[in-house]
Amino acid sequence: VSNNTDPADKRKFFYPPDVVRVTDGAFSSGGAYDLVTAVTGNRSHPLDETVQDRIYAFRDEQTYSMADTNDDGLADGYTALQGALADPSTTGDLLNVTDIVDFTVTANVTDLESANGWFIDLEGSGEKGLAAPVILDGKIFFTTYLPEKVIDPANCSIQEGAGKLYAVDVLNGNAVQNWDGVGDDTNLTKSDRTYGLGSGIPSQAVPIFQPEGITLLIGGGGGATSVDPNIALPRVRTYWEQEE
Repeated sequence: VSNNTDPADKRKFFYPPDVVRVTDGAFSSGGAYDLVTAVTGNRSHPLDETVQDRIYAFRDEQTYSMADTNDDGLADGYTALQGALADPSTTGDLLNVTDIVDFTVTANVTDLESANGWFIDLEGSGEKGLAAPVILDGKIFFTTYLPEKVIDPANCSIQEGAGKLYAVDVLNGNAVQNWDGVGDDTNLTKSDRTYGLGSGIPSQAVPIFQPEGITLLIGGGGGATSVDPNIALPRVRTYWEQEE
């Protein structure tokens, strides 16, 4: 995920992941796993344009069924996540799906089945995630920030930059809504992954549940933006407890 060799690879996680239990018979040979999603971005240097930040989706197949025989709080086995190597289809790797939009292609499905998850490069100049992702109805929603250069160094005056909202499929990173307004919902492209927000660093996408539907609320420099995530009601609240 990160190393000290290449400046572009010095990625940092400042915000917590979101995790969802997945039953996946389409893109994974394992079937059921926990999908751990996290976005990278250095909050302490929001104007940095050197690091190639990403959204990651890791498959953790060693979940409730894994034993902890020495009671150290760690599973006896673990998922081997090796990061993005030269061949991202290698078992244990993460598949780079930045440019993959068609999973009707057998080779793409095979590569994702062999991988240990996927990632998407944030391709805007200096684009980074400065808030936690949220998973709803099989979709990952997360915001990113695109900085702008200092325009008046003498007064340390900067432009606010702008934000984006992403919505992608938890299983493969594909777009899930026709956000660019081109074509229809049956032929979604890379540009359909993102929704333009206002100026400033955007907050996390916060789901608001109301009788008439679900809305995503995102704060920014110009105030709050309300976005329709296209998720039907009713949703079911789920609870769990930790067994000591």
